[in-house]
Amino acid sequence: MIKSRIFYLLLGILIGSLFFATLSMAGSQVRLVVNGTDITDHFDYKPLIINERTYVPARPLAEALGATVTWDSTRNAVIVNMANQQAPIISTNEFTGTWSYADDQAGWGFALDLVQHDNKVFGEHFAYSGFGNRLDSSYDDITINGEIIGPNKASVRWKSGYGDAEGTASLILHSNGSLEWEIEDLYYTGSFREYYIPHQAILNPN
Repeated sequence: MIKSRIFYLLLGILIGSLFFATLSMAGSQVRLVVNGTDITDHFDYKPLIINERTYVPARPLAEALGATVTWDSTRNAVIVNMANQQAPIISTNEFTGTWSYADDQAGWGFALDLVQHDNKVFGEHFAYSGFGNRLDSSYDDITINGEIIGPNKASVRWKSGYGDAEGTASLILHSNGSLEWEIEDLYYTGSFREYYIPHQAILNPN
Protein backbone atom coordinates (compact mmCIF):
# COMPACT_ATOMS: atom_id res chain seq x y z
CA MET A 1 0.00 0.00 0.00
CA ILE A 2 2.80 2.40 0.90
CA LYS A 3 4.69 1.44 -2.27
CA SER A 4 1.62 2.25 -4.38
CA ARG A 5 1.29 5.66 -2.78
CA ILE A 6 4.98 6.39 -3.37
CA PHE A 7 4.64 5.30 -7.03
CA TYR A 8 1.64 7.57 -7.67
CA LEU A 9 3.36 10.44 -5.86
CA LEU A 10 6.45 10.14 -8.06
CA LEU A 11 4.27 9.82 -11.16
CA GLY A 12 2.39 12.98 -10.23
CA ILE A 13 5.63 14.89 -9.68
CA LEU A 14 6.94 13.73 -13.09
CA ILE A 15 3.75 14.69 -14.93
CA GLY A 16 3.69 18.06 -13.19
CA SER A 17 7.31 18.72 -14.11
CA LEU A 18 6.64 17.91 -17.77
CA PHE A 19 3.55 20.12 -17.74
CA PHE A 20 5.36 23.14 -16.34
CA ALA A 21 8.35 22.53 -18.64
CA THR A 22 5.97 22.57 -21.61
CA LEU A 23 4.41 25.79 -20.42
CA SER A 24 7.84 27.33 -19.93
CA MET A 25 8.95 26.37 -23.45
CA ALA A 26 5.71 27.62 -24.99
CA GLY A 27 6.08 30.92 -23.20
CA SER A 28 9.59 31.46 -24.60
CA GLN A 29 9.00 30.30 -28.15
CA VAL A 30 11.93 30.85 -30.47
CA ARG A 31 11.13 33.18 -33.36
CA LEU A 32 12.73 32.77 -36.79
CA VAL A 33 13.51 36.12 -38.44
CA VAL A 34 15.04 36.16 -41.95
CA ASN A 35 16.27 39.44 -43.41
CA GLY A 36 14.09 41.39 -41.00
CA THR A 37 10.91 39.35 -41.61
CA ASP A 38 9.45 37.08 -38.92
CA ILE A 39 8.47 33.84 -40.69
CA THR A 40 7.82 31.73 -37.56
CA ASP A 41 4.08 31.50 -38.14
CA HIS A 42 4.44 30.61 -41.83
CA PHE A 43 5.22 26.94 -41.17
CA ASP A 44 4.06 24.15 -38.85
CA TYR A 45 7.32 23.10 -37.22
CA LYS A 46 8.75 25.72 -34.88
CA PRO A 47 12.33 26.31 -33.72
CA LEU A 48 13.11 24.64 -30.39
CA ILE A 49 15.67 24.95 -27.61
CA ILE A 50 16.74 21.56 -26.26
CA ASN A 51 19.61 21.23 -23.79
CA GLU A 52 20.55 24.86 -24.47
CA ARG A 53 20.83 24.20 -28.20
CA THR A 54 18.60 25.86 -30.79
CA TYR A 55 17.12 23.65 -33.52
CA VAL A 56 15.69 25.31 -36.64
CA PRO A 57 13.66 23.53 -39.37
CA ALA A 58 15.77 23.37 -42.53
CA ARG A 59 13.06 23.80 -45.18
CA PRO A 60 11.48 27.12 -44.12
CA LEU A 61 14.88 28.68 -43.44
CA ALA A 62 16.35 27.54 -46.76
CA GLU A 63 13.29 28.55 -48.78
CA ALA A 64 13.23 31.97 -47.12
CA LEU A 65 16.80 32.43 -48.36
CA GLY A 66 15.83 31.50 -51.93
CA ALA A 67 16.98 27.87 -51.87
CA THR A 68 15.11 24.69 -52.77
CA VAL A 69 14.88 21.72 -50.42
CA THR A 70 14.34 18.15 -51.63
CA TRP A 71 14.52 14.70 -50.06
CA ASP A 72 16.84 12.11 -51.64
CA SER A 73 15.64 8.69 -50.52
CA THR A 74 18.54 6.86 -52.18
CA ARG A 75 21.08 8.73 -50.08
CA ASN A 76 18.75 9.31 -47.14
CA ALA A 77 19.67 12.98 -47.32
CA VAL A 78 18.13 16.44 -47.36
CA ILE A 79 19.37 18.31 -50.45
CA VAL A 80 19.56 22.11 -50.31
CA ASN A 81 20.37 24.01 -53.51
CA MET A 82 20.82 27.75 -53.66
CA ALA A 83 19.42 29.62 -56.66
CA ASN A 84 21.96 30.56 -59.31
CA GLN A 85 23.49 33.92 -58.47
CA GLN A 86 24.71 35.53 -61.66
CA ALA A 87 27.26 38.26 -61.12
CA PRO A 88 26.21 41.49 -62.82
CA ILE A 89 27.92 42.14 -66.12
CA ILE A 90 26.98 45.81 -66.02
CA SER A 91 27.99 48.02 -63.12
CA THR A 92 26.30 51.12 -64.48
CA ASN A 93 23.47 51.61 -66.97
CA GLU A 94 24.95 54.11 -69.42
CA PHE A 95 28.03 53.70 -71.61
CA THR A 96 29.20 56.19 -74.25
CA GLY A 97 32.07 56.45 -76.70
CA THR A 98 33.32 58.45 -79.67
CA TRP A 99 35.62 57.31 -82.46
CA SER A 100 36.68 57.77 -86.06
CA TYR A 101 35.02 55.83 -88.86
CA ALA A 102 35.74 55.48 -92.58
CA ASP A 103 38.53 57.62 -94.03
CA ASP A 104 39.43 58.85 -90.53
CA GLN A 105 36.33 61.02 -90.35
CA ALA A 106 35.87 61.84 -86.69
CA GLY A 107 32.62 62.69 -85.00
CA TRP A 108 30.89 59.38 -84.55
CA GLY A 109 29.26 58.70 -81.21
CA PHE A 110 27.51 55.73 -79.66
CA ALA A 111 25.72 55.29 -76.34
CA LEU A 112 23.96 52.38 -74.70
CA ASP A 113 21.42 52.63 -71.89
CA LEU A 114 21.21 49.10 -70.52
CA VAL A 115 19.35 47.29 -67.77
CA GLN A 116 20.13 43.84 -66.40
CA HIS A 117 17.42 41.60 -64.92
CA ASP A 118 18.62 38.19 -63.76
CA ASN A 119 20.53 36.87 -66.79
CA LYS A 120 18.77 39.14 -69.30
CA VAL A 121 20.09 42.40 -70.75
CA PHE A 122 17.96 44.95 -72.57
CA GLY A 123 17.92 48.65 -73.33
CA GLU A 124 18.22 51.41 -75.92
CA HIS A 125 20.91 52.78 -78.18
CA PHE A 126 21.81 56.28 -79.37
CA ALA A 127 24.23 56.74 -82.28
CA TYR A 128 25.14 59.69 -84.49
CA SER A 129 27.58 60.84 -87.16
CA GLY A 130 28.59 64.46 -86.73
CA PHE A 131 29.80 64.93 -90.29
CA GLY A 132 26.64 63.55 -91.87
CA ASN A 133 24.10 64.84 -89.38
CA ARG A 134 22.65 61.35 -89.14
CA LEU A 135 20.96 60.16 -85.98
CA ASP A 136 20.33 56.49 -85.24
CA SER A 137 18.24 56.25 -82.10
CA SER A 138 15.73 53.84 -80.63
CA TYR A 139 13.22 56.59 -79.81
CA ASP A 140 12.31 55.04 -76.45
CA ASP A 141 11.92 51.53 -77.90
CA ILE A 142 13.82 48.47 -76.71
CA THR A 143 16.34 47.83 -79.49
CA ILE A 144 18.98 45.96 -77.50
CA ASN A 145 18.02 42.66 -75.87
CA GLY A 146 19.80 39.42 -75.08
CA GLU A 147 21.26 37.34 -72.31
CA ILE A 148 24.43 36.90 -70.30
CA ILE A 149 26.54 34.01 -71.59
CA GLY A 150 29.56 34.35 -69.30
CA PRO A 151 30.95 36.18 -66.27
CA ASN A 152 31.79 39.27 -68.34
CA LYS A 153 30.02 38.70 -71.64
CA ALA A 154 26.53 39.05 -73.09
CA SER A 155 25.08 38.23 -76.49
CA VAL A 156 22.36 40.60 -77.70
CA ARG A 157 20.17 41.37 -80.68
CA TRP A 158 20.13 44.94 -81.98
CA LYS A 159 17.89 46.90 -84.33
CA SER A 160 18.65 50.16 -86.10
CA GLY A 161 16.39 53.10 -85.40
CA TYR A 162 17.38 54.79 -88.66
CA GLY A 163 17.52 52.18 -91.41
CA ASP A 164 16.33 48.65 -92.11
CA ALA A 165 19.20 46.89 -90.37
CA GLU A 166 19.40 44.54 -87.42
CA GLY A 167 21.59 41.72 -86.17
CA THR A 168 23.49 40.34 -83.21
CA ALA A 169 26.37 41.74 -81.18
CA SER A 170 28.59 40.82 -78.25
CA LEU A 171 29.11 42.90 -75.12
CA ILE A 172 32.28 42.39 -73.10
CA LEU A 173 32.85 44.18 -69.80
CA HIS A 174 36.56 44.84 -69.20
CA SER A 175 38.26 45.07 -65.83
CA ASN A 176 38.66 48.86 -66.16
CA GLY A 177 34.87 49.27 -66.40
CA SER A 178 34.72 49.90 -70.14
CA LEU A 179 32.26 48.01 -72.32
CA GLU A 180 33.26 46.59 -75.69
CA TRP A 181 30.58 46.43 -78.39
CA GLU A 182 31.08 44.33 -81.52
CA ILE A 183 28.55 43.41 -84.21
CA GLU A 184 28.62 39.70 -85.04
CA ASP A 185 25.80 39.39 -87.59
CA LEU A 186 24.06 41.94 -89.81
CA TYR A 187 20.72 41.53 -91.61
CA TYR A 188 18.66 43.86 -93.76
CA THR A 189 14.89 43.80 -93.37
CA GLY A 190 14.11 46.30 -96.14
CA SER A 191 15.54 48.38 -98.95
CA PHE A 192 16.78 51.23 -96.72
CA ARG A 193 20.24 49.84 -95.93
CA GLU A 194 21.68 52.83 -94.12
CA TYR A 195 22.47 52.63 -90.41
CA TYR A 196 24.87 54.31 -88.00
CA ILE A 197 25.51 51.71 -85.33
CA PRO A 198 29.26 50.96 -85.19
CA HIS A 199 30.64 47.53 -85.91
CA GLN A 200 33.02 47.85 -82.98
CA ALA A 201 33.40 50.40 -80.20
CA ILE A 202 34.82 50.77 -76.70
CA LEU A 203 32.35 52.56 -74.43
CA ASN A 204 33.14 54.09 -71.06
CA PRO A 205 30.70 54.20 -68.13
CA ASN A 206 29.11 57.56 -67.41
